[in-house]
Amino acid sequence: MQIPHALSTDQFSPAFRDRDFWHQHGLTGSGPVALFVGKDYELKGLTQLLGALALVNRGREVPVQFAAVGRIGPENQARIDALPWAVAPGFLSGEELSAAFASADFSVAPSSWENFPFALLEAQSSGIPSVCGSRGGMPEVVADGETGIVVEIASNRDGLHLPEAAGRLAEAIVRLADDSTLRSKLGDAARQRVLREFSLPRLAENMMAAFHQLKGTSVSK
Repeated sequence: MQIPHALSTDQFSPAFRDRDFWHQHGLTGSGPVALFVGKDYELKGLTQLLGALALVNRGREVPVQFAAVGRIGPENQARIDALPWAVAPGFLSGEELSAAFASADFSVAPSSWENFPFALLEAQSSGIPSVCGSRGGMPEVVADGETGIVVEIASNRDGLHLPEAAGRLAEAIVRLADDSTLRSKLGDAARQRVLREFSLPRLAENMMAAFHQLKGTSVSK
């Protein structure tokens, strides 16, 4: 029996949404906010995501805003600092992290591989849709077309990001950025799916079912 990870749906909830949160952290534009949460290293794809956002905002009248939460390397930190529509507030925790998720419009996990990414689970529980890669456990968290958009951005042969990763991410970002109705629909579905499949009460139910299954299984030598 497969038992997925779970999280507190009270800790990561739409209830933490704060209209002014990202303005208080330095974003000055009125465009939708895309959120990256994680540690910055090659696997995580922040470089590809920044390339995608540059494509999205090239000539865009109302730029998509971007926030990168976590430990960001010096090279990408410098790139973010030079962008008028991006901030990197560093490591956040507790209610501040909860508000960061709930106050964004969608999250992006541009990793070439993830096992079972809690950042995506936290985003979905917060009621926002996600864009993510297609390898590893990411499609287990994000249901493509139902709670977010799953994009093929990495090679199945060597696990590296594809040359077209930035362009494919950009297409998905534009879909969510330009359609508030779609964002709302996917975000609501994401929250409901987490409540249904990844909440702590559901974890308890799954654990009890597994124990009963094991108890009823005879082992013969």
